[in-house]
Amino acid sequence: MANEENLTPFKKGNNANPKGRPKGSKNKSTIFKEALALKDKNGVTNETKLVAMLMKLGIEGDLKAILAAFDGAHGKDKQTVETTVKDSKPIKVEFFKNDGELKE
Repeated sequence: MANEENLTPFKKGNNANPKGRPKGSKNKSTIFKEALALKDKNGVTNETKLVAMLMKLGIEGDLKAILAAFDGAHGKDKQTVETTVKDSKPIKVEFFKNDGELKE
């Protein structure tokens, strides 16, 4: 069990990771998006080039490229799981105290 004395928030200006990522530094997602937006001398973005390469691979029959292209264009399909229950009896849930005794 947690010690309640330890459950206080950090004091202002004091945090658990003082040598963490510096303020103003960019995360990987931002860096990647900026790299995709870069243009070559003809004004073509890296993103456009990657999509063209992906389409070329897909047209040549690369299944992973085809799936990636469709996921990018239409979004990834939601995966669903169908469950069936043999009998309709409710599930019994029991709660225990900290000492292991069954709560009434």
